Amino acid sequence: MELSDADPCILADLREWVHELLTDAAAPEPAITATLSILTELVTNALTHGAPAGQCRLRLVPGRVLRMEIDDRSPQAATVADRTRRPPGSGGFGLLIVQSLASAWGQVPHPPGGKTVWAEISLR
Repeated sequence: MELSDADPCILADLREWVHELLTDAAAPEPAITATLSILTELVTNALTHGAPAGQCRLRLVPGRVLRMEIDDRSPQAATVADRTRRPPGSGGFGLLIVQSLASAWGQVPHPPGGKTVWAEISLR
């Protein structure tokens, strides 16, 4: 799915579509909830820090693992915030959420700028 920072409904539409997809695939509710949280954080980061964002791809890999890939145009690496150095309420903890919910996550740089941030979660 193509992401656009010009469309404020894109995240809601994407969440609705993924929820329906995972429900139809008989994924357990905790996995659906975690997937939607991860997806929200990755897309929000791409739209906030890497606009204009590129594509969002979902694919099922062997073992009923869902892999989410979100492209952005920022040359900066995605980093997990140090919660001890940020004032309460300042935000910036999205990748901490991703790190705590995903079975794996990472990023692939695309020189000269941009990257794909990905996360995987088990649908068992």
